[in-house]
Amino acid sequence: MCFFIKVVLPSLQFLATAALGAFAAWIAYNQWRTSKEKLRLDLYKQRYQVYQAFTKFLTDATRMNEMSDAPVYYAEISDAYFLTPDVYEYALEAREKAGELWRVIRELSRNAPADETKILRLIDKVDELRKWFLDQVDESRLKFEKYLSFPEKKIL
Repeated sequence: MCFFIKVVLPSLQFLATAALGAFAAWIAYNQWRTSKEKLRLDLYKQRYQVYQAFTKFLTDATRMNEMSDAPVYYAEISDAYFLTPDVYEYALEAREKAGELWRVIRELSRNAPADETKILRLIDKVDELRKWFLDQVDESRLKFEKYLSFPEKKIL
């Protein structure tokens, strides 16, 4: 009995403590992995919202005739800052092009120029800018692609 109390019982206590510690470490590791994946999913949702707002901005920019329609889109795509500087610069470029498009449309509609060559030049500019916006729908998919994909993970 004395051998059991002096040698075996402490060994069993050590093994039980070690097993309990290993189990706690395993739980902590799995919680860490889960929280990491949840963060990735949350970031994906935010990035996808920015992408959707941006593509909606691109398609609607050709149909809007006044800048008064723009603030909603500006607020939504301004969140592109948390992606990378290149995407943010791309969003700013699109906003500048939209402003240019609306200025040309306003010039055409408010002060219809008497000069026919000026009218044709402005119409060509509107067509050029609208084509740019339509082309950017596919281009934006490529710009956002690396932020909207999940690399393959091996399952344990």
